[in-house]
Amino acid sequence: MGGEFKKKFKNFFFQKHSKKGFTLLEMLVALFVLSILIVGVSGIYVYSLKVQKRTTKLNLVAQEVQFIMDNLSKRIRSGEIDYTYYGGSVSSPEDTLALIIGEQEYLYKEDEEKIFVCSYERGGSCSVYSLLSDPNLKVIDLKFYINPSSPPFASASPLQPRVTIKLKVQGPQGEIVLQQSVPQRYSERR
Repeated sequence: MGGEFKKKFKNFFFQKHSKKGFTLLEMLVALFVLSILIVGVSGIYVYSLKVQKRTTKLNLVAQEVQFIMDNLSKRIRSGEIDYTYYGGSVSSPEDTLALIIGEQEYLYKEDEEKIFVCSYERGGSCSVYSLLSDPNLKVIDLKFYINPSSPPFASASPLQPRVTIKLKVQGPQGEIVLQQSVPQRYSERR
């Protein structure tokens, strides 16, 4: 009886049938191969979606940081360092940047993981700070390195005033540190 079953089994699965079509075994093998391909392709698709989401977050952080640096650079170039705010001499690095632009004074600082700016009339005092950075951006550190440390115009120094900004923020993949040196455009006190 065992030999008869083997013969029927062999005839059923491996015999060439005169009918056109696929056997059950061929269909199962094809389905198995197709399912492996679908699982592989869907894994690649899910991974690419994760990478795209992470890249989008990183781009948003980069755009926000660039906006902050552009704003600071523009103000530094068009203004002058307020050495009187620092008592006549700057000790680098500073946590606050004091600038004079025309009849306005500006103070930039980092507080509670955000960047704030205060604008007030020259000779007055700062009463209200406005948020400069995005509320969702976590600012870890903001430092200003001011060179020269004393007003270059009082000593007829040939040094062009410049500010090096060091900004550290929390990005989606960890900390992002950006550093930029910005010279002032004017060469003598107006």
